[in-house]
Amino acid sequence: MKALPFTITLLEPTLVIMLGSGDANQLESFSYIPGSVLRNALAARYIGQSNLGDKAAQDPTCRSLFFEGRVRFLNAYPIDRQGQRTLPTPLSWQANKEDLAEFNEKENGRLAIKDFSHEPETDLEAGKPVGKDFCALADGEVEFFQVKRRVMMHNARTTRRVIADNTSTMFQYEAVAEGEKFAGVILADDTIDLSLLHPLFTAAPLSLGKSRSAGYGRIEVTLGQMQTAWHEYRPAEDYELPGNDPYVVITLLSDALVRDRNGSYSADLSYALDLSPNALQRDRSTIKTQIVGGFNRKWGLHLPQATAVKMGSVFVYQAADLDAAKLAHWQLNGWGERPLKGFGRIAFNWHRYDHLEALKIRRSSSTFPVSTLTADSPAGQLAQRISTHQLRQKLDQKLLARITALKIQDAPSKSQLSRVRLVARRAMEQGQLQPIIGFLNGIRNKPAYKELNDSRLEQQSLYHWLTEYAQDPAKIEQVLSGSGGSELGGIKAEFDVAMQIEYTARLIEGVVKRELDRQRKEKR
Repeated sequence: MKALPFTITLLEPTLVIMLGSGDANQLESFSYIPGSVLRNALAARYIGQSNLGDKAAQDPTCRSLFFEGRVRFLNAYPIDRQGQRTLPTPLSWQANKEDLAEFNEKENGRLAIKDFSHEPETDLEAGKPVGKDFCALADGEVEFFQVKRRVMMHNARTTRRVIADNTSTMFQYEAVAEGEKFAGVILADDTIDLSLLHPLFTAAPLSLGKSRSAGYGRIEVTLGQMQTAWHEYRPAEDYELPGNDPYVVITLLSDALVRDRNGSYSADLSYALDLSPNALQRDRSTIKTQIVGGFNRKWGLHLPQATAVKMGSVFVYQAADLDAAKLAHWQLNGWGERPLKGFGRIAFNWHRYDHLEALKIRRSSSTFPVSTLTADSPAGQLAQRISTHQLRQKLDQKLLARITALKIQDAPSKSQLSRVRLVARRAMEQGQLQPIIGFLNGIRNKPAYKELNDSRLEQQSLYHWLTEYAQDPAKIEQVLSGSGGSELGGIKAEFDVAMQIEYTARLIEGVVKRELDRQRKEKR
């Protein structure tokens, strides 16, 4: 068995849609990179580079790499602090509810974990699943890992070039944030030369998932050294667990698709093990299911949805009932259907410890150096653009919420509002608030002053509200508090004076425009 490990770094937020992840206006990404997604991207690149077209299935190399199942693309999971691949957290792990809440709040700490596959009759009074996606386990000590996510708002229009009422819909993507790193592995039979995949990784950056043309999904892949003795996990027996244990614990390291004796998808592995359903130790087992799907890029169609056993599910059987040869085969090649896409990865006696304890260590305590960039380098200039873009996204969201919350009472005439909007737009163009200040000073002792002074906004006259913001642009930073700065590779974007002036003018223009729109609708 050959193994080609690699590391994926997200250059852009990545959106690999998870079925049932929200309502119609919200899509959520997996917290890992499915092996099927990477396989599809590499297959498409190989077919394109070789000009195979519709004859891809007839090419022997293409078939051996992507279709015959002799090459298996495992899921890429987040890396731990040592750069190693983490694994799904077993669902049989629980902790005291209060202790878990305290553990989640503190920066450092320890948490006692009860493994119900090992101790079904535990004295845990208020038990609760640990609720962590991935973990690194060694010598009975656990560290949990979660990926960072980014929520992005989008606007879909039925008419792209025409803006009108009832023609657009707001929706949001919850994608895995850029900068996250994942470790994956490609396994192959000894007869397959995995070096054929190297050009597919190094030709150009790959793009994965949805909305690739809209700034999502670009990744960078770093290949590791080819290995012939790769192990997905280290079983507890390697640590010389004391005592004779009559049970074998099977933990799913990825989703699994298995069928029962009637050919239907099932959450019970007993039929695949040639065992009676009663052989399952139900008091020790923890099983969950979920719906999985897929997409056929050739035909542009979704694959039929199926019920899969969820990764992290734990099955416990009597050791005397199991065939050791079959277990070894499944551990190496995968279990059930779609093993070439990373389904059906299993572990035996991976977390069989008398005592489990979770550690929480601040990321800053990592011994790995933090990458920093210089502002005058090309990479630093790019990081500056990205961090500035991220900061502006935060500011835009808060600005929109602020404009929506403000409403002018006893509003002045449309002509006066239009004059205010005009000088606000002029201030944005010139990058200074002098046009607004000059306008306000120029209307003193005139009818326009009385109109603005009689109008109310935020418990003061509209005239004084405009004057206060125009003379003190730093006030906008308090209004949009919580945005802070954005940093990437040591390059930080700050809410500087130029941005204060811009967002002050945009706030004034937005509030006035909203009132003008309201008056136009009332007139209709």
